[in-house]
Amino acid sequence: MSIKQELAGLNKGHWPSYSRAIVRLAKKARTSREDLETIIRAAREIEDPSYLAAALASLALYIGNSKDHDPADLFREALEHVKEVEPDWRRAEALEFISSKMAKANIYDASKVLDVFSSIKHHQGKRDTVRSIAKDMVKAGSKDIASLIAQAQDDRERLDYLKIVANELAKKDARGLETLAPEVKRIGEPLLRAKASGYLGLKIFSRDKGLAMVYFETALDETGRIESEELKLEALNYLCDNMVKAGFKNLYKLLETGEQLHDNYLRARFLGHVAGKLSKLDLKYSSAVFEDAMRVCSEIGQPKEKARALLILAKGMKKSGLGNYRAALRSALESANKAEGEERDEMLKRIKAQIEKETPLPATAHEPLENDMSSEEGLDIDRVLTIGLYNTYDKNISPVHIRAVARAAPLCWAYGLHLALVNFPFADEQDAVDSVMKDTSIGKGGAYLKHLHDAGKLHVVDDPSDLGVLVATTSHPDVKKSLSIEDLREMESDLCFLLGVGRSGLPARLLDQARIHMEFTGRNIPLETCTAMGVLARMMRELYR
Repeated sequence: MSIKQELAGLNKGHWPSYSRAIVRLAKKARTSREDLETIIRAAREIEDPSYLAAALASLALYIGNSKDHDPADLFREALEHVKEVEPDWRRAEALEFISSKMAKANIYDASKVLDVFSSIKHHQGKRDTVRSIAKDMVKAGSKDIASLIAQAQDDRERLDYLKIVANELAKKDARGLETLAPEVKRIGEPLLRAKASGYLGLKIFSRDKGLAMVYFETALDETGRIESEELKLEALNYLCDNMVKAGFKNLYKLLETGEQLHDNYLRARFLGHVAGKLSKLDLKYSSAVFEDAMRVCSEIGQPKEKARALLILAKGMKKSGLGNYRAALRSALESANKAEGEERDEMLKRIKAQIEKETPLPATAHEPLENDMSSEEGLDIDRVLTIGLYNTYDKNISPVHIRAVARAAPLCWAYGLHLALVNFPFADEQDAVDSVMKDTSIGKGGAYLKHLHDAGKLHVVDDPSDLGVLVATTSHPDVKKSLSIEDLREMESDLCFLLGVGRSGLPARLLDQARIHMEFTGRNIPLETCTAMGVLARMMRELYR
């Protein structure tokens, strides 16, 4: 059957299927000039401009090697038909399709694409269209990609478009990011201009750290031009996020710019934000910034604002595992009690709700177990410390499991610690107690484990993250996460010290998840689990007594 005969059999009453059939026939007719001409004429009979444009663009791909046809002409013709598509959302979809075909054919006419794009006025998914076109322009190596940003109708839209374009450039051609600098200057509002510079700094960091810092410093200068302190705080927090995400540890210039905040409430919030973000890079630096934030909080005059700032700081300290978050909560409660009106009641409600989340601690670390079982005085600290044993053996209960748990229980009992059994083959805490008491004489036949359970200090869990800030004990700590026991002494967060039970030690997943790494020996010498437990308990005893 000839191409003409096949075309005659197509149903013109349904343009979507007719358009697809045209394209399938074109695959057969690639080498026949006469057949291609026939198919192109048939495509032009499509009455729906969207499907007509799609058919022409698809045909342009299949005649790319033909000497008798110019695919660029068909692409331009397709774009002209896209202008006729209504409503705007359909026009946007048609444009995205044509743009992708042009990029695939490496025949990209940016000016024609942007001409059609400028005709799209009211479309909620316009940002998606920008993203699609930006991706195609980068793929085709278009030098006019900055012109896409110029299509924005206002400063906020210009920032959105710039971020989309920068993100696509960073994936394939980071050098092109420098061409976007003039577009930043075209943004009139200082807040948005600062954000634009900061985003470019983030994206260019991997290629040129020095240039990235120039962009960040430019952004900080723009922040100084923002009159509203609330908006200045927004800009500073945004820049902090991007600088930390890029990997900058030295945020001195950012903190210096933050001193322009004259409102102590806003400044305390800024410092708390910086400290929280820094906890991912430098724990000591983060702790120092938290302390500075607490100092600024003490200078806030309005009780309700002071209480609100302290509550925010307390949450940040709790999340990062740094600073004296319980002291912050107590101070917040005191300040809220001095406030007046409905806001006072609301703040008290919020603070008390946060306090109730904290694990209540008994008045003493333990009670006497039995007359013949002596135990040392527990640690006098206002938080929960947990030794977490992570099982790396299989999930069947074995003597190895029983012995490890039985040996841990007396240590936890003697030093007032909680014991968590992570990834162990026990159904619950009672099952762990029953198994140990049945199968071993270690630890007074499991009596210490039973007492831990009765006191609410035994936990059988799959995820230890609810037990406090995770501290991975390892002979090869990540230097970015490494803290000594002396550093931990300054923290008041609940801590869960994870030790691996088994030859393989803690899995990489937990090492990544843990916020802190700790090495006991100072010489990177691995210790057997029971030895490590004893060293850890004694170190706590010496530092927290």
